[in-house]
Amino acid sequence: INIMNKNKDIIDNQSTKSTPIQNTDINNNNIEELKKQCEEYLNNWHTEKANFLNYQQNEKERFEHFANLQKMSFIEDLLNIMDSFELSLNALGNNDNDPKWKQMKEGFYLIYSQLDNFLKKQGVVKIEALNQQFNPKMHEAIEVQTDPNKEDGLIIEEFQKGYLYKDMVLRPSKVKVINNK
Repeated sequence: INIMNKNKDIIDNQSTKSTPIQNTDINNNNIEELKKQCEEYLNNWHTEKANFLNYQQNEKERFEHFANLQKMSFIEDLLNIMDSFELSLNALGNNDNDPKWKQMKEGFYLIYSQLDNFLKKQGVVKIEALNQQFNPKMHEAIEVQTDPNKEDGLIIEEFQKGYLYKDMVLRPSKVKVINNK
């Protein structure tokens, strides 16, 4: 009986050993499916990572655009102050005999030049207008004059200075233009 039991155990062990060999095909199929799933998950992860990086870049650009709009609004307010300074400086006249008057005038010019330098550092540039050809993108015609001796479209007077900020027109120059037509 013991010998039969031993032989039976040997046969049973061999039969159980053959089962994993048959399961190998099943396991290979499972492994292939798992590899495909891994690739799909990895591809999805790469896609989502790229989407997130694009989102971050878009948000950065949107924030910069918003910051530029805020800066432009602030600069436009400063330009109005600059205009008032220019009017004040032109109205001061010439009374250089009085030392206090002269000091006050120099103080006004100093403050004006500091504001002007600040605007330049921010990327603000004055639009050249006087004796230039009219450009509707940079100039606003307030008045038109005929003069056959002057070239058509020539700017002969500037009423208000125009400014550019980072190659964008912040404020067009308000001008008088020759129109002989």
